[in-house]
Parts: sequence; C-alpha cells; structure tokens
Amino acid sequence: MRVLTCIIAGFVTTAAVSSCGGGGSSPLSNAQFVAQANAACSESNAKVEPTASSLDENFESEPEAVTDMLEIIPVVEGLHERLARITPPSDKQAEYARGVHLVGQLVSELDALRRVVTADHATHAPLTVSAIREGIQIQGRMQEAGEKLEAIATNLELIECAKIAKTQMFG
Repeated sequence: MRVLTCIIAGFVTTAAVSSCGGGGSSPLSNAQFVAQANAACSESNAKVEPTASSLDENFESEPEAVTDMLEIIPVVEGLHERLARITPPSDKQAEYARGVHLVGQLVSELDALRRVVTADHATHAPLTVSAIREGIQIQGRMQEAGEKLEAIATNLELIECAKIAKTQMFG
C-alpha cells in the first residue's frame, strides 16, 4: 500500500503544479499573459492544496489516497484547459507550445495512472507487481515532464507556476 500511495502522491502533485498551456485567439501583452497564467496556477493550487494535504495525511491508507488522487485529477485537467486558452505574446509562443505539448503528456499520464490504481482499487485486490512497476514508470515520466515545465514556466516569467512546481517537486 505504501508504494501505491508514494506513486500517487508524487505523481499527482507534480501534475497539479506543472501545467502550462497555449492557444486562444489574439495574443496577449506580456503583462496580461503573465497575470492570467499565474492567476490560473495560483487558483488551481488553492483547490489542490487541501486535497494534497489530505493525501499526505492518508499516506498509509490506499483507499483514501486513491480517492484523494481522483479528486485532484479534474482540477489538473481544468487547469490545462484554462491555460490552453491563453495566447502568449508572439515571441513566447514557441516555448509556450512546448509547454502545451508537455501538459498533454501529463494529462495522458494522469489517465494512465487513474487506470492503474482504479483497476485494482475497484476489485479491492492488492496491486500486482506489474501495476506497481507501471506506476513507478508513470511517476518517472511525470517527474521528467514536471522538471521541463518548471523550467519553461520560469523562462516565461510564470512565477506562480514555477514556484508551485519547484515546491511540490523538489521539496
């Protein structure tokens, strides 16, 4: 159980705090872009923080950890959708597009993790060795994407997004 909870905790916090998007209609000024993206990260973190704290408290309890993870996923998906509608200034669009691509990967990994943990959770069966391995691999891919997103957020002056990512991913 502790392995599953470690995988869930590491994976969900990385996903929740690392999202950056791209797309929309007309480009924003740099100030508007930074303000909107930072606001989205800050608001999503406020939604995730109580559940992430609960996840920490429920570290030893697999059912509660799975429930906490499932509550965080829609917040991450919503953040992705919100940020994907923001159009950065033209000089930042290429880097922002890389972030959008990475966020798409994060959402896909969340779906993969959801399938891994809910399959065994629904039957109340203990996690298989292969499920644990798959979860660890997913967590590794999430960590790598999260590190890249933290760097992109920093380069784009998205301080709230980068600060949250750095805090959650690196302690």
